Amino acid sequence: MPVRTVRVALVLALAACLAAPAFAADGSIEGVWLGVSSNIGSVFRLELRGDRSGTVQYVSRVGEQPAVRSYDVRSWELDGVDIELDLEPLDDAPRLRLRGKLRSGQLDLEIVRRKGDKPERLRMSPEARFLEDLERIRGASRGG
Repeated sequence: MPVRTVRVALVLALAACLAAPAFAADGSIEGVWLGVSSNIGSVFRLELRGDRSGTVQYVSRVGEQPAVRSYDVRSWELDGVDIELDLEPLDDAPRLRLRGKLRSGQLDLEIVRRKGDKPERLRMSPEARFLEDLERIRGASRGG
């Protein structure tokens, strides 16, 4: 087999591995995800359920007192690596749109709060991974 053919095959195989979601053995992304938004540092929790529903909560740091905002995920759709969530605000929570991509075991999402606003970035990890990383940081800060 010519070297060029082998190189092309390796590049295509690597691209397929990077594009493919890598989660549970059954390929599901269901479960709890945690992350922090890019511009005001809101902490987000997302739960995706097998019936394509879920919940979203985040801590809003706008104003004098932090407030928890909550949403029902009316539906979510994963199409290849693209994900879109249909959210319904609870109580007086402002409307949000979440959409993005599944990349390298993380959700890279855009938050759109109001039409015409510049999207805010949100990177989320599965809860277990996020908490393991946090514990590693704590251990390193304690010197061990």
